[in-house]
Amino acid sequence: MHIILDELCTNLGMDNILSKEEIAGFQFKATVLELPANTNLLLSGKQCTKIWYLFDGVVRMYNKSHRRELTLHLFTNSRFITDFISVKTKEPTKYNIQTVIPSTIIEFEASDLFSFLDTSLNFERVGRKIFETLLLEETARLQDVLFLDATERYKKLWQSKPEYFMQIPQKYIASYLKISPETLSRIKKENL
Repeated sequence: MHIILDELCTNLGMDNILSKEEIAGFQFKATVLELPANTNLLLSGKQCTKIWYLFDGVVRMYNKSHRRELTLHLFTNSRFITDFISVKTKEPTKYNIQTVIPSTIIEFEASDLFSFLDTSLNFERVGRKIFETLLLEETARLQDVLFLDATERYKKLWQSKPEYFMQIPQKYIASYLKISPETLSRIKKENL
């Protein structure tokens, strides 16, 4: 499991910024989880106190609204996952976070990571880079939903994340694209 934590630090570029002692302290706070498909990391109505790093697998963030599941995010390898609003406000989340396939996840207490950010300029630099990346991803996703039609969103997802179509049930992909499963099937047929 230590290899997974070393790889996490390399993926985040920590090796070039943090001291060996800082990396050891960071790794000490991590818990590596090997989870089966359909494992809930977070349930709607509960306060989110964790930050997860998806090392390997697929995770979705969704909301149940009027007996429908609305998929907000689909995450694959090398991605941080949390409900940042719930973490920061300490209010209950509106989201569910669940593994889609068996997944390897590194779990942190959010308070531990924020403590690292508050006490180390080096951690603050790493954290800023991570938050910038997440903000850019969120902004791009919002722009896609606002400015691209269903076919354009499908094509963009197919080009950027073809693995989604092999690992994730079509109903989740359709919900993520903000279309019905029937519309997704039609668009896929038209774009073969």
